Amino acid sequence: MSYSYHPFPIGGSIRSAFGLALLIVILYLLRGLTSNYFIPISIILAALVALRVFIYFFFAHFQTVTLEEKTFVYASGILSHKQVTLPYSKITEANYSQGILERLLGIAILKIDSAGFSDSQIRLADIRFSDVQKTLDMINSGGSATIGAKKTF
Repeated sequence: MSYSYHPFPIGGSIRSAFGLALLIVILYLLRGLTSNYFIPISIILAALVALRVFIYFFFAHFQTVTLEEKTFVYASGILSHKQVTLPYSKITEANYSQGILERLLGIAILKIDSAGFSDSQIRLADIRFSDVQKTLDMINSGGSATIGAKKTF
């Protein structure tokens, strides 16, 4: 039985929104210099942030992690497709990191490294913490952990 999941791009979206708010505050504080352009610049920045949020959510659906009985499979790509299949026995290191925002949102950055893998490592941002725990359990148990039913989005 396999278990699949995608990144949860809310972290990047919130970071973009905070960046937008900071830029608008800076523009407001410099309104003496930008008085005629404050509203048009704010609208352009908001549109760029909205586009960036859309891109986060769009690209998240083209990244998939599948935990199979004996292998970890990472697939990504829209026009060109890349798939990496790693047996759990070949994974040399698997860890995660969380900042304050990630802890509040229940997400993490998952990093997986293996012996003989041509790229440096697989780094997946904005992964739900429950999915990170399942992935680490499967890797640490060599695939003998129970992963339950397949999850799709």
